[in-house]
Amino acid sequence: MTFLKLVLITMLTIQPTFTANGLAKEKDAVLINTYQADVTGDGLLEDIDLMGVPFSQDGDYYHNIWAEIRSKDQDDERWRVDYGDGYEPQIQFIDANHDNVQDILYQSSSNKKGLGKQKLHTFASNKQLEISLPKLKYISGKFIDDYKADLKITPNAKPIQINLQNRSDAYIQSGVYGKDGKLKKSKSLLLNTPDYYVPVKLTDNKGYGLRSYKQVGGISNEDHLGTIESLWYYTDGKWVVLQTEWKDSNR
Repeated sequence: MTFLKLVLITMLTIQPTFTANGLAKEKDAVLINTYQADVTGDGLLEDIDLMGVPFSQDGDYYHNIWAEIRSKDQDDERWRVDYGDGYEPQIQFIDANHDNVQDILYQSSSNKKGLGKQKLHTFASNKQLEISLPKLKYISGKFIDDYKADLKITPNAKPIQINLQNRSDAYIQSGVYGKDGKLKKSKSLLLNTPDYYVPVKLTDNKGYGLRSYKQVGGISNEDHLGTIESLWYYTDGKWVVLQTEWKDSNR
């Protein structure tokens, strides 16, 4: 037997085993929830099943989550959207892009604190398309002297000053500040937490927008300093920020 034939036989042997394993994982899936909504704009309600493969029988964590969308028109079209893993997955329906067709807003938690994944999809005219969720283009924050921090949401605006006096003991212990309140080392605020989005109805004429929540941390994500809240509206194919404000956790 030549080396080439041996390689081909090995590949053919391994491939069905891999496929079978993939099918076995799908067979372990459970129906998390089922919905009906017209997400294509054809006037008929699509069947939407939210599926997941649970990590354990008694657990609430799924290591594979997806949605199956089935149309009821003559073509009987089907779509699948993969969402990855998470806790407590759910779907909401809003017309986010204002084309008079319901869009699918998915969310799940990546931990018990509620922060997780969110995705927005449209299926108008039987075309699956992901709509990117909005983000502020510029955020920066750093510690400054006297147990304070500067937070900037826009590059040319005056910084928002955050009073950290009530956290001084922890910051001294961590080595960020000395006992005199002087900064011992340059350190940025933690801004890497994912944004969280909630649909908000603006007016009957304008329809829905999204409110985003961006948590800001100090020396750790558990050291929660506050939240940047922004109101967004989708128009002309892009998100426009209508309002942004800082909510200090000390208030």
